[in-house]
Amino acid sequence: MKEINKSIVTDIIRSQHPVSRARISEITGLNKATVSSLIDELIHEGLVIELGTGPSAVGRRPRMLGFNGRAGYAVGVAIDLHEVRFLLIDLLGKLEKSLVIASPVGMEVEQTVYQVVDVVQQIVQSAPSSPLGVIGVGIAVPGLVDFKKGVVWNAPNLHWINIPLRKMLEAHLDLPVFIDNESNMGAIAEQWLGKGQNYSNFVYLSVTTGLGSGIVVNRQLMRGSGGIAGEVGHMVVVVDGLLCSCGNRGCLEMYASEKSLIEIFQQKSGKEVSTVEEIFQRAENGDVLAKAAISSVGRYLATGINNLIHTCNPESVIVGGRITRFQSLLWEAMQPVLSKSMVDSFFHTKLEWSTLGQNAISLGAASLVIDHRFAKPTIL
Repeated sequence: MKEINKSIVTDIIRSQHPVSRARISEITGLNKATVSSLIDELIHEGLVIELGTGPSAVGRRPRMLGFNGRAGYAVGVAIDLHEVRFLLIDLLGKLEKSLVIASPVGMEVEQTVYQVVDVVQQIVQSAPSSPLGVIGVGIAVPGLVDFKKGVVWNAPNLHWINIPLRKMLEAHLDLPVFIDNESNMGAIAEQWLGKGQNYSNFVYLSVTTGLGSGIVVNRQLMRGSGGIAGEVGHMVVVVDGLLCSCGNRGCLEMYASEKSLIEIFQQKSGKEVSTVEEIFQRAENGDVLAKAAISSVGRYLATGINNLIHTCNPESVIVGGRITRFQSLLWEAMQPVLSKSMVDSFFHTKLEWSTLGQNAISLGAASLVIDHRFAKPTIL
């Protein structure tokens, strides 16, 4: 019972700091002596710090408590087709270190595991000294993931099928490892540190090499009965359309992702490009074919968002991924498709662009580790 109460007090300080002992006693129903005893232990362990006195209408001013973000760290890793992003954050989400490693297309899963293990070990060794040290590693993968088992069922763009990724990584890392879909990780990051903080119900739409979404309902991530809710990239938008890497035809991902933008431009122009940045640069310089490719992707992206609005009725759809750097060019094509459903109807959904940058997915992966370590316990 003591450990449960201690966890409850820790969660309150972490989520509501600065907070006073009296307020914690009021929230938990625990007497003030018990609260003080638990807080003394947390201060001794380095998890809680005293911040000084707070305001008071009458009587003595309360001594405020804060959560010590520097008490420990978490590693976040985002695996994509062309690169792997790593970061180290403290327990309050402050970025300590980040780096990007190129990942050759078609690299075998064993090579990716060795690459991830090597870099994570370097990050752990270089992490600042702290009471808890590095508490775990979160891995974001673009594909279908069994979160509970840590197994990647199918990551089409990586050509991974039924990969026990958590087991493979934990065999080399003396740390707990958590595996989840990249879009879910993005939604977690938005909910903790991004625009998702403002909403109880929102959808995070990840637009990268592929396309997926993380759906938050009543402040809880919706995983679905099999754990694969949010795979909007594989909703069919063109019957008998282009063949997708998932095996189906006409998936949204084939028309509204970074990969599709590159393919559309190359088909229209006959020119080879390797990055979406090149296409947007051409468009900004007046290239008509680049603008046409962006317009096509924008319309399909808006169609997918429109479907999400009608399906989920969220307060907001937050678009993330590298492509958000070029939101003004995309918005011109998206606006006509979205205007009716988002402005003139009863849905009242806001379309917003993520401000978390290119580290959003790896930030969510690290956040998942912290959420698990300090999961809110059930009062018995």
